[in-house]
Amino acid sequence: MANSILLTSFTTWKPEQTSNAADDLLAILVQRGLLSDTYHLLRQIPVDFELAPAQVIAKIQAVQPKMVVCCGMAEDREQLHIETQAISENGILHTTIDCTALIADLQLTVLSQDAGRFVCNHLYYQVLHYLRTFPSPLPPVSAPQTIAPDQAVQSTQGTNFPVPGTRHCIFVHVPVLIPNNQDQIVSDFLTILHRLQSLVTC
Repeated sequence: MANSILLTSFTTWKPEQTSNAADDLLAILVQRGLLSDTYHLLRQIPVDFELAPAQVIAKIQAVQPKMVVCCGMAEDREQLHIETQAISENGILHTTIDCTALIADLQLTVLSQDAGRFVCNHLYYQVLHYLRTFPSPLPPVSAPQTIAPDQAVQSTQGTNFPVPGTRHCIFVHVPVLIPNNQDQIVSDFLTILHRLQSLVTC
């Protein structure tokens, strides 16, 4: 869908976890009716190195968003963290979004250059690679698997330069939501979404 934004979140990965903060944040937005029909949701994707990027890329192929906002939980952080880059053994990929402008004047949001070395970072890297392989929306496909996510990623291994295009991705790490931070986190995240929306509708 033209000018749409895809929001993704993970499920839990530890037995003691009752929910994932990133998914909790999306749930709040849905419950409060704060998302318009220009947003697509892919919630509670598995914390799995193969399944997570496969499911997100398949969703990208299905809905053709102009912006992808992947969200993950960071239990050891107290603020929203906008990840500026993803790292793999093949190099570093940066988001095409001006992150400094994105978080200007926000109260509980900072920039990060460390998306970790787990599934969050891996998903971010894979999606950035995919969008560099197919920077413009593709014609609709009957089966998302027609273009294998692993093949799309492998075709650009070793390239760290941005390919001109119309689609972007950013990763947001969400702290555990508690009464003392929830309203501010929701406010900051909504501001980020509104600023990203203004980019895709230009």
